[in-house]
Amino acid sequence: DVKRLLDGGAAKDQLTHDDDMGLIAQLGGGFDTGPLTKGHAWTGKAKEGDVIVTRGRKMKTTKLDNLLRRFQHTEALRMAIDMDHATLSACLGEVEQRGEGAWRMALACLSQAELAGIVTCTARCLSRPLIAPPLLRASTEIVSLCNGGGAEAEAEGDDDQIDPWGKGSEPGHVLRGALAELRSKLVKEVETGRELTHIQGMVRGLVEGSV
Repeated sequence: DVKRLLDGGAAKDQLTHDDDMGLIAQLGGGFDTGPLTKGHAWTGKAKEGDVIVTRGRKMKTTKLDNLLRRFQHTEALRMAIDMDHATLSACLGEVEQRGEGAWRMALACLSQAELAGIVTCTARCLSRPLIAPPLLRASTEIVSLCNGGGAEAEAEGDDDQIDPWGKGSEPGHVLRGALAELRSKLVKEVETGRELTHIQGMVRGLVEGSV
């Protein structure tokens, strides 16, 4: 039957699924061998026993991923600040893993308003342990950068030195307010932790006393 099909014994549109499979087996799995089979492929539904090969779609890289791949850390952080909290945390973690130099440089190049965005996000995510750590480390680094810059400017006595805290400016006011909010929430978290530890101690005493 396969020889008859190859010799032109049947019209191309008369080929059945079984004929297709027979041709593939006879020709060693190739389609482009004879005049009848050239450019022909079965397009019907798969039947029982057919081997189906699936191919996954190529994942599209986002603009944020492209910025990180090109080591444009500051631009990546600027974009992530306007996205959801989890994305910002992941972006901060990625930049942090690339070294302290890249980490500090990326944060130092951000504006005060952008730094305030990171701190505000940190304050809102303290109770989310999966994304809070990178945000907390970033906020700690922001405080370090601001304090370090202020001390350096004061030591040099340079009146033209830009005040990292932005005293008297609206962005600086926003940054100080965000840090104050974060500090307040951190204090509450510490107090909550102490209360939980105290309760755990009481429960442990009750359990041990009842044994």
